[in-house]
Amino acid sequence: MKKQTLDFIQQLSLSDPKTLTQKAAKITEENGELSRIVLPYEGASGTLHRFTDQEAILEESVDDILAAISLPYQLGFTHEDIEAMMAKKAAKWKGLQVKESKIKGDIPFEIHVTFEIANQMIEPFKEACHQIDVKPIVIDLENQGETVMRDVMTSSVVYGGNAEAISAIQEIRKYLEGEHGFIWKRSKVETVPWHPMAPQTFRDNMPGDCYFEAHIGCIVTCEEDKEFLQHFSEETGSHLSRNPFKKLDNGAYINMVTLRSASGNLEDFDEKLKEMTDWLDRQELEYKKVEREFAVYDTNINHDFLWTQK
Repeated sequence: MKKQTLDFIQQLSLSDPKTLTQKAAKITEENGELSRIVLPYEGASGTLHRFTDQEAILEESVDDILAAISLPYQLGFTHEDIEAMMAKKAAKWKGLQVKESKIKGDIPFEIHVTFEIANQMIEPFKEACHQIDVKPIVIDLENQGETVMRDVMTSSVVYGGNAEAISAIQEIRKYLEGEHGFIWKRSKVETVPWHPMAPQTFRDNMPGDCYFEAHIGCIVTCEEDKEFLQHFSEETGSHLSRNPFKKLDNGAYINMVTLRSASGNLEDFDEKLKEMTDWLDRQELEYKKVEREFAVYDTNINHDFLWTQK
């Protein structure tokens, strides 16, 4: 935009008697006017009695821009300040487009719904889960060599968008809580680590209550293995857990090592994870494949604080 035009807009903004709050409300009003034009242009139901054209959309869009740009001018920002911020936000927009372009087809969401289940009710819980075709999971969470809590949850996968994930949670709760009376504690949704919400590089910020998580299923065959994993988890800031009902041959079992990070980005997380698997390789401790995921939704992020606190 020409400097002469920007100077004129800045002058009008400074001479406008409206307060910041009133100007913000004006933006909302202009948004409504723009919607009123765009909806009939696309033939939205309930707006076919109106007829608009592209010129009208251009006019209302500019009204929207003028109402919005008036605020930073009133706060004393310069043309250069506004242009720099626009460049920054445009770069973020570009980043989002790049992220979304990596998603081909429906996004997989892993659903975990946690309930408060007494030990004597675990078998009825498992049976109820099978009735709705979701997998029951029982995990003992360990901290400093002791089991600090038992997590009982469902596990299932849906494909689609946010609506499909939330719908799946609601159906599980409706059946297990509403019909069987199990006490709901937490709902959690995990997805691929390259999901558009997940911060990929140092330029991205972690959304609130989201985090990266990785699971390494280590095979424990003797007491020395267990002692090493305890030391390993303390040194790496990871957490140990195991399924008390699942054992391998000759008394061996899988001790899950979980790395969780609510800060940083995927590059940082993967680097940390690589350091951990390299250490396990040097120790020659056998482990199964590493699972990486991103938690996009967690209704109770402090649910397992006894496990995650160090």
